[in-house]
Amino acid sequence: MRVIYLLLLSIASLPVFAVTLEQLQQQGHLVINYRFSPREQVIQYQPVTIEIEVATDRWFARGVRIDDLDIEGAVINHQGNLSTNSSRQQGGVTWAVQLWTVVIYPQKSGVLTIPTIGLFVSVNAGSEPPVEGKISLPEKTLDVEVPDAMMGVDQWWATTGLTVKQSFEGLKDTYQPGDAITHTIDMKIESVPAMMLPQLIPASIDGLAVYTRQPVVNDYNNRGVLKGTRKQQFIYTVEQSGDFSLPAYQFYWWNLADMKKESIFLASQTFRASGDGIATVRADDSLLDNMASIPWGVLAGGISVWLVFWAGSLWLPIKRLRDYRVAWWSKKRLEQRFLDATKALNGELALQSLYDLLAQRQGREFVTLEQTFRDDKICAELVLQLKHFVYGSGSALTIAEAKQLLASINSKQVRVWPWQKRVDFSLNHRRVP
Repeated sequence: MRVIYLLLLSIASLPVFAVTLEQLQQQGHLVINYRFSPREQVIQYQPVTIEIEVATDRWFARGVRIDDLDIEGAVINHQGNLSTNSSRQQGGVTWAVQLWTVVIYPQKSGVLTIPTIGLFVSVNAGSEPPVEGKISLPEKTLDVEVPDAMMGVDQWWATTGLTVKQSFEGLKDTYQPGDAITHTIDMKIESVPAMMLPQLIPASIDGLAVYTRQPVVNDYNNRGVLKGTRKQQFIYTVEQSGDFSLPAYQFYWWNLADMKKESIFLASQTFRASGDGIATVRADDSLLDNMASIPWGVLAGGISVWLVFWAGSLWLPIKRLRDYRVAWWSKKRLEQRFLDATKALNGELALQSLYDLLAQRQGREFVTLEQTFRDDKICAELVLQLKHFVYGSGSALTIAEAKQLLASINSKQVRVWPWQKRVDFSLNHRRVP
């Protein structure tokens, strides 16, 4: 009888294992914390960190996974999604902890809605099989605002640090046709990915040919702080004599550390080129005094001068026609590269191709995709969809959607050369269905 009593007592003392995640939470064996940083006074374009902490006094079996996020009005940097495993002591009990972080960048002011987030959690609670399933985190909202000082500013960033520097190679006292100047602009931003830095547009200056090198874009992590860098180079080649001025650039940003507006100004660079490579003839007094004795020589000289200037007048249109053909073929290659990247699901190359296409537009110091499609709501949504895909969430563009973006870019009017009217190079004026 005593044996039976001890057996019943031992059975009653065995732990009762939970069979669902909800029961684990109710019993205090599973704790989920869901928070934002910052929670208040969120500035447009400011990085907002979403933290999801899952802790258990058991141990994880297959761990924790979060569903892909799709937040309207925000860019999600899924490259920064990190899962950190750790443990802590609480009341003499060891807890296993997984901390997930997601960084988002609100793109407009107002109420930003964070939709329900799905979690997959798998915990080994001492039973077979592990306790696992889906848990839904509730929808939350953030109030996003634009500082008064930034009202009316087309392009700006919210960050703790922004540096923009420029340098010039090939500077000298005098220039001749064929000489070149390389203009380099280096941008570095904190807590923001490099893909959110703008594609700078080189100046279109008569008498200078410009070549834009492929931008160098990188992201790296320095002691837990994301930093994005972008390096652009423009090579200006002198084609004729004259006074030239390379453009100045102005950048605005909101300093999140000091909560104030700041700006960076890159001064213009001016220089003079002499000697356009065209022969000139200056009248000689001795020739004038003896004109009567050498009429055929004067005539021959006059014809030579006329031929030289006639050849020079043809050179510029021919060269610009050649430049136009090169630009047209370059544009076609970029469009094809964009379509090929879209088809291959290479979001980064597709987005870079769009920036390179915008670089061929003239008349602005720099433009962004948002500024380009501000009057085209459908294309603006497609651009946001592409950015979400690049940063790890959302779906890729279809070929039809990619062609729709190209059609919108092609509908923008650009200048070819001064004496021509502004023309439209659109290959297809219909909206792509």
